[in-house]
Amino acid sequence: MTQEDLIARCEALGLPYAPIGRPEDLDGDPHLRESGGLVPVTLDDEQTAMAPALPLSFDGARPVPRYDLPKLGEHSDAIAAELGFSPAEIAAFHRDGVLD
Repeated sequence: MTQEDLIARCEALGLPYAPIGRPEDLDGDPHLRESGGLVPVTLDDEQTAMAPALPLSFDGARPVPRYDLPKLGEHSDAIAAELGFSPAEIAAFHRDGVLD
C-alpha cells in the first residue's frame, strides 16, 4: 500500500493521522505540537528533547513523564538482582564489562 493510499483510507474513515517518516519529523508535526502530544525529556547529556507522549488521556488530560529517562546503566544492578543474579555475579558482570 502506498502512503497516498493509506492517507486516503484514513481520511475516508475520519481517522487522524500524520505522515511521519523519521523520528525528527515528530517535532515539526502541527497536530502533535498543538495537541500536547510532545513532552520534554532530559537526555543523558542533560539536554532537553521533545518526545511523543502516550496517545492516551485521562479526564481530558495527557499523562506527563514523572521522571527523567534513566542514565545508561542506572538500574542495571537492580534489574540483574530482580532477575535472580547474586551480588557476586553482578560484581563479575561489572568486572567483565557486561554491565556498566
